[in-house]
Amino acid sequence: MGAGFEAVLDALARGLIEAAGSSSLVSVFSWRWNPLGVFSRYGFRHRSFEGDVVLDLTRGAESVFHEFSKNRRRDIRLAIKNGVEVFEASTSEDFLAYYDVYLRWRQTARKSVQGSVVPL
Repeated sequence: MGAGFEAVLDALARGLIEAAGSSSLVSVFSWRWNPLGVFSRYGFRHRSFEGDVVLDLTRGAESVFHEFSKNRRRDIRLAIKNGVEVFEASTSEDFLAYYDVYLRWRQTARKSVQGSVVPL
């Protein structure tokens, strides 16, 4: 990666910090082949995960849905039947509601979640 790319990453990091204002947590994700080393200059910590999860949404909801396992499709239908709604968060209350669900999901026994919980 050249000096131009480093300058772009530097501008991105500074812009994220400015946009975050008083937020205590800003997460940035990248692929292993594209490390964001510039961000460490601004106090960002680096943590590697076991792999990258990427879901191509350009194919449309029905196409993606039909590729899910039978159990996952059943779970999604059950969630819809029970009034679960998925939408883009636009307020801090939306985020806090999501984070509450996330914390409860982490505590279910069917999985082992690595990483620590960030207190809000």
